[in-house]
Amino acid sequence: MRGAHGTEQLSKAGAQTRLSEAGVDPKDTRAMVAVVEEARWDALPPDALTLRAWTARADEVLPPKVRAARAGEP
Repeated sequence: MRGAHGTEQLSKAGAQTRLSEAGVDPKDTRAMVAVVEEARWDALPPDALTLRAWTARADEVLPPKVRAARAGEP
């Protein structure tokens, strides 16, 4: 997201530093949500392997769960 590359192996502290350098306060939930909402999910960097795997799984699991929740199913 935000065009960052080479972030797969960052530690939590490293990720927070990168966020701060990009002008995003890592402790500001609204700022973090804004980053996600502004993300171009169709343009993830090729090296974002974990994020690509997570979004693929979310695409499989979340739509049925959302439909079920809207229908009042458990």
